[in-house]
Amino acid sequence: MLKSIRFVGYKAFDDYSIQFSDFNILVGPNNCGKSTVIGSLRLLDMAFRKAKTTRVTDYYTNDDIRNQGVLVNTTAVDVSTENVSYNYSPKEPKINFLFANSKRAELVFLKNGDCYFSATDNGVKIATPKQFREAFPDNIKCIPILGPLEHDEDYVLKGTVQANLNTHRASRNFRSYWHHFPENWDSFSSLLRETWPGMEVERPYLNNLNVYMMCKENRIERELFWVGYGFQIWCQILTHISMLDGFAILVVDEPEIYLHAEVQRQLITILRDLELQVILATHSIEILGESNPDDVVIIEKEKEKSYRIKNIDGIQRAVSLIGSIHNIALANLARTRKMLCVENMNDYSILSKFMRLFNGFTLERSSKITPIEMEGSSFVQNVKSFAWGLKKKFDLDIDIAIIIDRDYYSIEAIQDVYDTLKSEVELMHVLAMKEIENYLLDFKSIAKCIKLYSILAKEKQEEDIKTEIEAKFMIITDDMKNYVISQISANRLKTKAKSIDDSSEIESTLDDIEKNWVEAEKRRTLVPGKKVLHQLRDEIQRMYRINLSDSKIILNMDKNDIHEDMRKLLTSILCFIN
Repeated sequence: MLKSIRFVGYKAFDDYSIQFSDFNILVGPNNCGKSTVIGSLRLLDMAFRKAKTTRVTDYYTNDDIRNQGVLVNTTAVDVSTENVSYNYSPKEPKINFLFANSKRAELVFLKNGDCYFSATDNGVKIATPKQFREAFPDNIKCIPILGPLEHDEDYVLKGTVQANLNTHRASRNFRSYWHHFPENWDSFSSLLRETWPGMEVERPYLNNLNVYMMCKENRIERELFWVGYGFQIWCQILTHISMLDGFAILVVDEPEIYLHAEVQRQLITILRDLELQVILATHSIEILGESNPDDVVIIEKEKEKSYRIKNIDGIQRAVSLIGSIHNIALANLARTRKMLCVENMNDYSILSKFMRLFNGFTLERSSKITPIEMEGSSFVQNVKSFAWGLKKKFDLDIDIAIIIDRDYYSIEAIQDVYDTLKSEVELMHVLAMKEIENYLLDFKSIAKCIKLYSILAKEKQEEDIKTEIEAKFMIITDDMKNYVISQISANRLKTKAKSIDDSSEIESTLDDIEKNWVEAEKRRTLVPGKKVLHQLRDEIQRMYRINLSDSKIILNMDKNDIHEDMRKLLTSILCFIN
C-alpha cells in the first residue's frame, strides 16, 4: 500500500506531502495540485512497469554525483514533464513515494528532460528486475482520461490495444479491447445491467476493417455510438474495473465527467468494495456527498501537507473549496425523505455490507435513504433537535430511523432513550452488542478468510484456525475485564432504583459478566469491538501476512451466521425503506 508522496521542487509544490489510507478522495480548489498528484501516480505506474524488465544504469545529477536508476519514457504517459521545476529552481525536482514495510521509490527529473526511477527495500537499493518484482509485486492501475467512443472504430491488433490501454487513446480501442480480451465479459456485463437498469451490451463483432458493439435499451437495439455519452463512459469505467486482478492500487481522475449523479454515487460504492487501495480526484458534489468524511483528503498547495476532514461539517467545507454552495445533507434528504442516523459513517458502511449479504440490497447504492452522522455524547439530543429543525424550520416531512450502540448503557437508560425519541422517529434500534464492530468478530468467517487468502495457512484445517483465533481473542480481551466491569457498574448505578443497595447492584453486575466472560462467543458481545478488532487484525497480519478488511470478513460469512440481532436490524431497515 502507498502510504505517502512527497514532492520536492516539483511543479506547483516546493515541499509538499500527502498521506494516504485505503480509500482516498482528493479534493481542492482549481489549480491546487490534484492533477499533479494524479500525474505522479501515472508516472509511477510507468516506472513500475519499466523497473520490472530493466536493470538500473548510471546517471549524473547537476552536481556530477553518480546515481543509479531506470530511465523512464515519460512521453508514453499522458503527463506533461516539461518545465517541472518549482519556480525555475536549479535543483532537480524529485517525487518520493513511501510504501508499507519501509519500501521507498523516487522519481528524479534532470535538466535535460530525462526522468530516472529508483527504489529501495528497507534501505537496500534495488538493482535488478528480479529484485524489484520481489520487493514490489503489486501493480498500479490508472484509469486513463476517457472520452466518447469512435463512430466507426478501426480494428487494431492485440498489441496496439495493450499499448494504448493506459493512455487517452484507450477510448478509441474500446470495442477492440473486448474483442481481444473477452475473459471478464460476463462479470462486466452483469455489473453493467445491475448499475444501469434497462441497458445491456452484446459482445463486439467485426465488419470489414471496423469493430462494432450493439447495445439494447429496453430491448431496442442500436450501435453503442448512438447511445448517450454517459453510458459510453460508464461502460469504459466498468471495463477498467474488470481488469483489476493483480493490482493493488487504483487511480481515478475526475470520473464524474458525462456521468449522471446517481451513477456517480454508485461508482463510489463499487470502488469501496474493491479489495485494493483507491485514490480518486474529483470536483463532484455527488461523489463528496457519498464519501465518508475521513476518506476526503484536502489538497491546498499553499500549505506544507494535505489534511483529512473529520466529520460531516468537513465534507461541507470540501464542497465550498470546490466552489459550490450546495448543502449535501439537505439536498439528499429532500430527495429521499428518509434519514438513517448513525454514530459515524463507518457504521453505515459496515451496515451496508451486512445488508448486501443478508438481502442482496446495497444501502450505499440506494437512492431511497440518506445517512446522517450524529456522533458525540449528545447523539440522542442531536437527533431530536435535528428532527425538530427539519419539520419546523425547513417544512420537510422526513421519516427518521436511528441506530444506537449498546455501549454499556443500563436497561433503564435505554428505555429513557426510547421514551425521548418515540414521537420523533419511525425506527429505533439499540444494538445488542457493544458496537457494530463486535458483529465482525465472527471467528468462523475470520478463519475462512485466513484459509482462503494466506499461503501460510494452506496446510491448516479451517477449524484449527478458528480455535487459534478464538484463543488470540481471549488473550487480547483478558486485560479488558476490569474496564468492562467498571463501565457497566457505573452505568447501572446511575439508573438503578433507590430501593436497591449499591453493593447488591455491583454484585449482580459481576455475576452477569462472569457468566458471559467464559466463552468467546458471549465475551465478544461485551468487549470494545473496534479496539479488539484492530488488535486482532494486527495479530493476523503478523501470523499470516494478510490484511483482514471488513469486506473480506463479511464476504466470507455465511448468511445464516449473521447474528440474530443484526438480522433483526436489517429486516427493520428494509421495512423502513419500503
